[in-house]
Amino acid sequence: GLLLRWLLYRTGFDEKGILSSSNPLHLACLALAVAMGVYFLWTVRKSPEYSRDYPLLRRLCALAAGCLLLISGLSLYRQADAPLRLARCVLTLAAGAAMLLWAFPPEKGSNIAAALQGIICLAYTVDMLGRYQTWSGNPQLPDYCFHVLAGVSLCLTTYHALALYTGLSKPRHRNFWVLAALFLCPMCLVGPEGWVFYLSGTFWALSCLMTALPKEPEEIPEEEFDVPA
Repeated sequence: GLLLRWLLYRTGFDEKGILSSSNPLHLACLALAVAMGVYFLWTVRKSPEYSRDYPLLRRLCALAAGCLLLISGLSLYRQADAPLRLARCVLTLAAGAAMLLWAFPPEKGSNIAAALQGIICLAYTVDMLGRYQTWSGNPQLPDYCFHVLAGVSLCLTTYHALALYTGLSKPRHRNFWVLAALFLCPMCLVGPEGWVFYLSGTFWALSCLMTALPKEPEEIPEEEFDVPA
């Protein structure tokens, strides 16, 4: 997907400097995205309801994601000339710090971990609103369609990561959006948007993928409750 996008921006502009929505490379990217979406749906249908934890890799990915997101937030500081842009800058910096802290959460601090995930989820949501102001005025669909999908997948990835600490988790939904983010974010490393943000999103999705899902409580067989007559 990244290679197709790179070729699109190398060879896809017409004589007016515009990327056409009917460009074969763009259509190939869309077809690949649809095919991968179907594959992910089939994959999570067969995936288990719990997974193993990889603490070292999870922490390294979270640290990388946090550092990159802090860099992305600092780059937004020069554009913070409106309330929404200022909120986007502040929340991006807060989310980067939350990722760094989440790499080493307290063992019994589920409330703290949930608060950190909530900050990250809110930051991704506000970031989507801020980027939409730019996207809405861009007539070139290939420029931003995958960025929209990547932003949505990051929001829902973090939402389901937050749900793990509230007892409302749906592991199969989380697995789907994590895989979607892992596919879409690298595709957005090429394009008009800042690549640092989407590289951070790639590492964040990897960190979420390596976080263990909770096991379902074991049910006690009914015969253990049988009372002899």
